Amino acid sequence: MKNFLPLIVILLVIIGGGAAVFAGYTFLSPPTQLPIATTTDTTIITNSTTTTTTTTSIPPKPPGTGVPPTSQGTGTLEGRMTIGPVCPVEQAGHPCTPTPEMYAAHPVSVYSSDRARLITTLTPDANGNFSAALPVGKYVVDVQRQPIGGARGVPATISISKDQTTPVSIDIDTGIR
Repeated sequence: MKNFLPLIVILLVIIGGGAAVFAGYTFLSPPTQLPIATTTDTTIITNSTTTTTTTTSIPPKPPGTGVPPTSQGTGTLEGRMTIGPVCPVEQAGHPCTPTPEMYAAHPVSVYSSDRARLITTLTPDANGNFSAALPVGKYVVDVQRQPIGGARGVPATISISKDQTTPVSIDIDTGIR
């Protein structure tokens, strides 16, 4: 019996920990919400030596964009970004236009309506255009703030409707004067 004591303790910890995780997941969380993390403590006692191990696991994100599938369909977010001024002085016949790298330096972020989840990040093309197909719902569109200049038109709360296009305009002020 003495030799089976460590095995019995391990089994009790595993069974008790599993029941606690099951109870916490089933009864403390809404049925549609996945647990953020699961922590399990395991104690092993062998010949007067006690070892405690703590394991924390974070479940992987579901595949796709992070937006729950919807039977309500999808719509399109379509946007245009302008950047300027690009030069301190423009000369006639030599316009200062933003480069593709300037647009790429201002990625557009689409968040869930409560900003708790980043849904997708869009990089404007060489002309400042960006788009994404999104499930029907409300979202927040934003860009990362730069140390100089500013952005107009964001953050913007948008509603995506089935088979409809929702426009967004973003104006980036470079701060050049």
